[in-house]
Amino acid sequence: MLRFARSLATVIGAASGIVVMGAVLESAAACGGGGISCEPPQVDGSTVTVTVTGSFVSGGSPGSPGGGTTTVHVPVPCVFYEGWTGKEYFEGVKEGSISGAGSDEADRGEWKPYAGYQQHKDDTEGHWYFAGCQNVNDLPWDDFEAFAENFFDTHDGVYVEAGGAPPVPPVPPEVLLMAAQQAMTIPEPAFEFNPDAAGAFDTLVNLDTWFWLSDPAQSGSVTATAGTNSVTVEAALADVVFSAPDAGAVPCAGTGVAWQPGGSSECVLAFRRAGTAEVTADTQWTVSWTFNGQPQGEVDPLSARFTQSVGVAESQSLVTAVG
Repeated sequence: MLRFARSLATVIGAASGIVVMGAVLESAAACGGGGISCEPPQVDGSTVTVTVTGSFVSGGSPGSPGGGTTTVHVPVPCVFYEGWTGKEYFEGVKEGSISGAGSDEADRGEWKPYAGYQQHKDDTEGHWYFAGCQNVNDLPWDDFEAFAENFFDTHDGVYVEAGGAPPVPPVPPEVLLMAAQQAMTIPEPAFEFNPDAAGAFDTLVNLDTWFWLSDPAQSGSVTATAGTNSVTVEAALADVVFSAPDAGAVPCAGTGVAWQPGGSSECVLAFRRAGTAEVTADTQWTVSWTFNGQPQGEVDPLSARFTQSVGVAESQSLVTAVG
């Protein structure tokens, strides 16, 4: 396990992590700071609770994006850990047992105790909290170290009176992105077709059968929020491919076109033999995200699949006379 100490805070590098950037902290404000009023994110150890809302929060029934609200628990890289009481810290600084030994600041002769520590010199109930960061999702060590250094530059020790709660650092956008992706479910592409006759058989051999998605929605989103920070992930339908083992595959733009008399569509399959055909719709979705309203680019695309049985009959005619 890799460690390094800075300003009496220990940074632990574990073999798991999420990509986070140091610049994040400059654009994120902590709850209650700078005139901002918000519900602070809830942190349990190194895990933060994120609220996720949106049309693609849950899959719902086939062909329906559902929607609603859920909570997701994801690792957070930096939190505040309980340290010395006010009295312990004051006496440790006075006696020299707390000196920042081993830290970069101490090596450069720049180490200073926490500001205002003298006013808590007799308090045995309150505690100093120091910032600590954990590499929670396999981030390369150099990148994580740079992120942690930036965090320590902007977060000094904080004193919390007895009964109080330590501050919660802003949740970086990549953590919220992970929460949003974890909660997002692309709807199953349920579909309709024509002919769709009543009874055991729906269509005929070698007859063009017209397919389209039941749900005309071509986009959806989820928003993950913790404190003042939020990430929105938006998914847009790129295309749908209908296929069957004995009829090949046909790509269709958007959702395809719902059948209507006199209409036309290229989204058709022709079955070569009678029986039951297993028709599958595969959708591909492009995915992009924003952090606090600012575009951040695209992430890996998503897909969804739905399969339905189609009954295929064969119509034969008997020729009894010619001419």
